Amino acid sequence: MNKIIKKLDSKSEQALNYMLDKSVQSIKSGNFQLDVRTDFILTTTISINISREEYLIITNEWSDTQKEGINYFELNARIEKKPADIKTKKDPKLKNSLIHYPNFSSLLLGATSKLTEIIVYERIEKGEVEEVKYDSAIFFKRADNLCFLIKNDDSITGYLKLVTKDKQIEIELSELKQRIKI
Repeated sequence: MNKIIKKLDSKSEQALNYMLDKSVQSIKSGNFQLDVRTDFILTTTISINISREEYLIITNEWSDTQKEGINYFELNARIEKKPADIKTKKDPKLKNSLIHYPNFSSLLLGATSKLTEIIVYERIEKGEVEEVKYDSAIFFKRADNLCFLIKNDDSITGYLKLVTKDKQIEIELSELKQRIKI
């Protein structure tokens, strides 16, 4: 059996480690898609504000196996100075300022609160001659017990699901296995 393993790379794990104890209040994207029939938001990239000029950027890349066409995904996490897919500029009159143009969506998480727990979940897909094990979701918990999940959408779009409802988080995690707690 041909086995493919796609885990977060070391830079992604370092970025997630860096996030522990960081205060988080909002999540930004250049293109949220909300369907009122679902309990999640779809987007191509996620930018989580850490500070005025520091963001955790999460992306997702779709791929499939050569023989059986089994879909799998590669999650990526990086610390960047600017949000992804959002036009910004610096204001020379203000120190440490980054102005966002109004071409983005923002999900407010209430009062700012520190991240206390980050867990990466994996999925295993088995075919007749191929098996793929890949990181599929990242769970975040804040000190105020607010939780959110970023997970691949399991489609060739490469979209990410952003889930904030506890019941939907349970559903999304039900077929996944915890791989690493940060």
